[in-house]
Amino acid sequence: MRTSVLVMLFFAFVLAGEGYSAPLTYVDAAISNTTLADGTALNVTTSPLNPEDVTTSGSSATANDHWHVRTGYANNSDLFASSAGSASPLLRTTISGLAANEHYTIYANYWVAGDGTPNGNNEWDIAAGLSVDGMTEYLWNQGTQITDSSYFDSAVMLSEDNRRLFEIKLGTVSADSSGQVQVFIDDFPGNDDRTWYDGVSYGVPEGECLNPPVADIDGNCKVDSADLQAFAQQWMSSRSGAEAQAGSLYRNVSDNGAWCWFADPRGMYRNGIMYVSFVTSHGDIQIVTYDSSTGDKDETTLRSGLQVDDHANPALNFLPDGRLMVFYSKHSGPNMFLRVSVNPEDITQWGPERSLDLNQTSWGYCYPNPVQLSSENDRLYLFWRGDSWNPTMSWSDDGGQSWVQGRNVILNPNQRPYVKIDSDGTERIHIAFTDGHPRNISTNSIYYMCYYNGNFHQADSTLIANMSSLPVAPRDTEVVYDGRVNNVRSWIWDVTSDENGYPVIVYATLPAENDHRYRYARWNGSEWIDNEIVAAGPWFPQTPEGQSEPEPHYSGGVILDHKNPSIVYLSRQINGIFEIEKWSTDDQGRTWTTKAITANSEKNNVRPYVLRNRPENQSGLCWMYGDYVYYTNYNTLIKTDIVDVPGDFNNSGRVDLADFSELALNWLDCGLYPVSFCSE
Repeated sequence: MRTSVLVMLFFAFVLAGEGYSAPLTYVDAAISNTTLADGTALNVTTSPLNPEDVTTSGSSATANDHWHVRTGYANNSDLFASSAGSASPLLRTTISGLAANEHYTIYANYWVAGDGTPNGNNEWDIAAGLSVDGMTEYLWNQGTQITDSSYFDSAVMLSEDNRRLFEIKLGTVSADSSGQVQVFIDDFPGNDDRTWYDGVSYGVPEGECLNPPVADIDGNCKVDSADLQAFAQQWMSSRSGAEAQAGSLYRNVSDNGAWCWFADPRGMYRNGIMYVSFVTSHGDIQIVTYDSSTGDKDETTLRSGLQVDDHANPALNFLPDGRLMVFYSKHSGPNMFLRVSVNPEDITQWGPERSLDLNQTSWGYCYPNPVQLSSENDRLYLFWRGDSWNPTMSWSDDGGQSWVQGRNVILNPNQRPYVKIDSDGTERIHIAFTDGHPRNISTNSIYYMCYYNGNFHQADSTLIANMSSLPVAPRDTEVVYDGRVNNVRSWIWDVTSDENGYPVIVYATLPAENDHRYRYARWNGSEWIDNEIVAAGPWFPQTPEGQSEPEPHYSGGVILDHKNPSIVYLSRQINGIFEIEKWSTDDQGRTWTTKAITANSEKNNVRPYVLRNRPENQSGLCWMYGDYVYYTNYNTLIKTDIVDVPGDFNNSGRVDLADFSELALNWLDCGLYPVSFCSE
């Protein structure tokens, strides 16, 4: 009690200190620091001929595929302009004077004209990146308008007439040994929009300082009242014994990522390292490696701008030699793509993108699911939604170099069955699926079959079909949940097998659009034991006011721990927000114990997923956190269940008295009034 009183007195005294937010440093783009991408100096001329030739005369950019340095506008009274329809050469702006080998977050700054409404903006776009090979094209509204005059550490013009300054966050890089970072800029040819490029800006990455004090919780390189407030909140949480944390407090695997739940594996462990794949809000196909023990993380973009659609998320498979295969496609796109890493367990170098022409018709590709069976000489199977929008399969006997022609596994004419796939990696492939989409079939049911030794079987080994007799109709397999009998539609969520090789399935029934129910079905060797887990609430997408929800059957999500299918992770609505919970059973789903993973979150936590091949000491749990309106309109992060507890300076997993002592010492070292910049 005495300790708590002392702590509160300390907080009451110091919380009067002012907070601090480290501003960015703006660097104006000019002839002096900007060249062609290869370093060729720009040449000012009135008669441009070569790529390095730029003009400065006239009132607008000329449409001759050359940059025009417009004067009398923007910051430092100049900017680089490329007119609509022009294809000006790639530029390079060099930021100098940085600390050698230290990390900086880099932004590109450009201008947009208009009144701020979607239809009132002139679409002034830009392409930017931190390498020649890492360029991304950005529409005007993919940037962020800057409105706060204190955003930069010097006076920077943010608006001029009807034009407004925008920024694109390009990422975090290390300055080279001479303290420089290079930024690459291009126009957006082919879309008939102009580009007004003004400069770049940089700052120390959030959560990172060049020489941070231990107690700098908010990452602004000093110990201030914001740190004390965060510490106080965590202290009170620790005193109350709370375990669940708000979704925002969990570590980000990616700060921009989303996935659907029908392309798997989305993520895997390999030698203790997490490999997680997703599609960004810009439509980029990305993969991240993350070492949770050290915090080391690498991220690679395999394809820029494939499609802004969460159905485009990739699926992973490790070849026996350790090289990583990644399959991806657009949402019912014309191609299934494949890339393979050059080196084992390495995502920095990749072979060329290949397009797999496997469908017998042109109905498109979606939801890749690769499976490799060691008992079949490492034959690699690929399942996807293909011919006639029905589940399709192919296989390769040479590590993906060549493939047999795809064929339907399941066929339900004029419908689109949804499938979940899992394998023991040796001889069996478990397949759980539906009649179609619950929106189209009011009695949508759940079915099961298992492939092994060239044949498809029910859970009790009754033969369903062999390869030559494919495809099968849903009702010719094994009914796990019968929507016709119950008169309630359903949707599949996951399938795996237990230690006996018996299948386990989780799915959702949908008695009403605002009443989703999670269920757990488990084969016990002689029959299916099927029990409800919990009511999950309504759909999770954030329906715009005044509109009807186009995807009312999108549950928050329920997933099995494939290493221990007696554990289920699910997302359900609690106090208006979707939270993640862990549910465990020791009697095949008849009774459950629960543990909240997230609680009191500001935004939804949805679509949990457990990474395949997780180590015993890791849960492998990841999920989406953020805003989600529609499968083409999302702003979500990929989280994992490792809590970065603000104020846990000694990494004990909670805020304790030792952390309080560290905070107090740091505060006194940094000085109370005024709050000093304590970075040395």
